[in-house]
Amino acid sequence: MGRMIAIDLDGTLLDDNLMVSQANIDSINEAIKDGFKIVICTGRPYAGMKKFITEFCYSKHHPEYLILGNGTTIRTVNNLEAVHNKTVGKSVRQIALEVLNKYQNQGLSLAALNDFHFYGITNNEVSNILIEDAAKNEMKVEPMSVDDFLNHDQLNKLMFMAEPNVLNALQEDIAREFIGQGDTVRSTPLIFEVLPKNINKGSSLSLLAKHLNIDLKNTTVIGDAPNDITMFEVAGKRVAMENAHESIRKLSDFITLSNNNSGVAAAILHELEGK
Repeated sequence: MGRMIAIDLDGTLLDDNLMVSQANIDSINEAIKDGFKIVICTGRPYAGMKKFITEFCYSKHHPEYLILGNGTTIRTVNNLEAVHNKTVGKSVRQIALEVLNKYQNQGLSLAALNDFHFYGITNNEVSNILIEDAAKNEMKVEPMSVDDFLNHDQLNKLMFMAEPNVLNALQEDIAREFIGQGDTVRSTPLIFEVLPKNINKGSSLSLLAKHLNIDLKNTTVIGDAPNDITMFEVAGKRVAMENAHESIRKLSDFITLSNNNSGVAAAILHELEGK
């Protein structure tokens, strides 16, 4: 039976300057040589993390799988084959428009993504908050009309975006609108996501483990944020970053160094020494 290590990207594998340390790269290569399957798990679409994964691909030993969009897709690194691809249904898109219309005057914006496109849902100008987030993912916002949004069936996730104080006030009300229709998660202070029903990082990690014939008891997860909770709930061993949210620290078996101190490398070394 194989072994797997699932590693979150932002706040975990990446430091605060959005760099992957050489120590992290080297430790991942060592784990792969030792027989571990490595999967990078992120809320980003593929376009938003492509530059990071290429840093590994200069080596013979590199991660083989990506869990993207907080679990909406699973792709192979080598050819981007989709092992798993889930999209939001039309009823969810309709609810999202109703929410946008209700709260747009409070500064709420709506984006829709798949692995290769970042759409701003608007019949007017795209908001700056969407433009800035797309730029962080090395993407450009593609304006999409309301009608086109309702008819587009290849959208993996929706993102409501606003200043943190606005989302703090609206989050419970927005989440309530999607009960029974889709899964929701506050992925960052600026972003509240809507995913296909029963889809998250944990569900996709479970699916990938089954695909690879790996027992989840033999899977280690490393993360820092609330959108990693579902991975922590299914994995056999759970490692929180020193900089992790309290909800993650409470679920962890082990707390490693921070993302600015190559905490992933320290966690993998701990795993290799204790195998």
